[in-house]
Amino acid sequence: MKIISNVRLGEELFSEMKSLFSDYQYFRKLGEVDKNELAEVEVLVTYGEGVTSEKITEMKNLKWIHVMQSGLNSLPFKSLIERDILLTNSKGINSITIAEYSISMMLSLVRNSFVFYDAQKRKEWDLNTKIDELAGKTIGILGYGAVGKELAKRAKAFDMKVLAFKRTPIENPDNVDEIIPIDDKLRIFEESDFLISLLPLTPQTKEFIGLEDLERMKKTSYVINVSRGEIIDRQALIKVIENKQIAGAVLDVFEEEPLSGENELWETENIYITPHIAGDRHPTYKKRAYDILINNLQKYHVQPDKMINIVNKNQGY
Repeated sequence: MKIISNVRLGEELFSEMKSLFSDYQYFRKLGEVDKNELAEVEVLVTYGEGVTSEKITEMKNLKWIHVMQSGLNSLPFKSLIERDILLTNSKGINSITIAEYSISMMLSLVRNSFVFYDAQKRKEWDLNTKIDELAGKTIGILGYGAVGKELAKRAKAFDMKVLAFKRTPIENPDNVDEIIPIDDKLRIFEESDFLISLLPLTPQTKEFIGLEDLERMKKTSYVINVSRGEIIDRQALIKVIENKQIAGAVLDVFEEEPLSGENELWETENIYITPHIAGDRHPTYKKRAYDILINNLQKYHVQPDKMINIVNKNQGY
């Protein structure tokens, strides 16, 4: 079984992988792989970089792609569907990290931490800025998957009301007061004090949050996006914030990354920006992704039905 990867594992994990699967090879870029060698590849391990329809065609023996992150939007799904190539990903590896980021940002907003930090830089003892609490507030979670579940659990610990949007209805989910169905979508915008986007990027979710949705939100509400930048209509978001129709937004993801210095988001008041770090840069990220990969490699031939995180290619997640 020939396995190639363009994911740098680090020396320790690479050595372990080679001891378990001697045919495993690492290449910095797929373009570095000889075409004859590429044609023999059965398993590809990747973040998605360089995986094009043309590369899929060159990998004539390709049966399975494992993505070492949760995001899949860069992959050529049409080619994968046509070839019936198995697709798995690493969803869940950063669920806790993203949930904690979301909670930390909500706490910073209700306690006006950003305001007090600015006052500190001015050496100003601020006696006028008010603070609030999360207890009693409503959080709206767009996308109740692995991250949504961790976030709901933490939100409940702060005595928040939890609404969750999920395309596939489920009954009595833990830590959720109500599941909002697709045909009642606007309610989650109308009722939420904090709207958290956890949606995967698919053709159906591009600009899922538009002007009509944002205009239904409370003037005191915030949007937090930790999924993909394309989920939100950027111009609509800027418009409602500048018109003070909502209080602001926290953005960790963007259509263009790194975010250009000329991008107007940098200068929009009450938009807080972080550089796509909600789920990254923690020490267990790659090890968790690696453990999922190893689990699936060991089951690939003997128990393929026991593999985890198998992606529905028609849905895109």
